[in-house]
Amino acid sequence: MAGETATLLIVHPSPINLMILSDAITAVGWEVLVAMNHESAISQAYYAQPEIILIDVDPSATEENIDSFETCY
Repeated sequence: MAGETATLLIVHPSPINLMILSDAITAVGWEVLVAMNHESAISQAYYAQPEIILIDVDPSATEENIDSFETCY
């Protein structure tokens, strides 16, 4: 993908993890969007339509929350 850019959405509840991943990915020239929860991720994916989405899998999600697999659906 030399010379090409892509938009990537990272979904993770940890600001530190988001910062580390975002810095690494922007260093190669890609645009990075971040979301700390699944509701925000769905909104950003709808409007920005990123080429790639990195999402954490949280096995502790409760029924009241949208889980990672439901977000992907």
